Amino acid sequence: MNSTKWILFVGYICFATLAQGQLYYFTNTDSTLVGVRNAKGDTIIEPSFPIHGGGHGRITEPTVEFNLLPTGMSLDFSRPAAPIGAVYDLDGHFLYYPQEFDNGPDYWVEGVRRYVHEGKMGFVDRLGYKITEANWDFVIPFNYGYAIVYDSPLKKVYEQGGERWHIAPKLDRDTLSFHLIDRNGHRVHPLQTQQHEKDYFLRGSIIHIPFITMKRSRSS
Repeated sequence: MNSTKWILFVGYICFATLAQGQLYYFTNTDSTLVGVRNAKGDTIIEPSFPIHGGGHGRITEPTVEFNLLPTGMSLDFSRPAAPIGAVYDLDGHFLYYPQEFDNGPDYWVEGVRRYVHEGKMGFVDRLGYKITEANWDFVIPFNYGYAIVYDSPLKKVYEQGGERWHIAPKLDRDTLSFHLIDRNGHRVHPLQTQQHEKDYFLRGSIIHIPFITMKRSRSS
């Protein structure tokens, strides 16, 4: 076998291997549920998610995501920590339930999103790794490297019209208790005085901004 044929042969093997590893969404026989299978037709995730919340075509992301909960699964959406959808790895192993936001899974902010586990919330990255445990009753997405987290019992309070809501203490006599965390889930303590011109005020406290661009010296 000459070198040209050998290169073509190796290229074909690599292409075939990659093709077999590709994943695709597919529907059940009556097209009501969606699941995932590979190029060989092997089922990776059984079709158990409503078609309205499933994907279609080839999967190109590092995880598999469905936008609705699986059929037959009902959770308490009256709580602030309300899961919707489901995320799996490319081998079909379940990873997490995203937090519900705007009638769908939570958005990505600064490379992470909120997830729900047993009525608590935490943060997860795009590969499905949980960068924090689900330790809080409610969390607000990261902003400038910090997130606000609430660790006291909360409830949803719906506004007029019933579409928008905000959080409030579960007991009317209590007050909202919150603090900041960094990307590692560690508590951030406010500064006593401003130490950098880009340090900012958040709810009456001075916070050090972690994203400070350092000036680079020019090379000669």
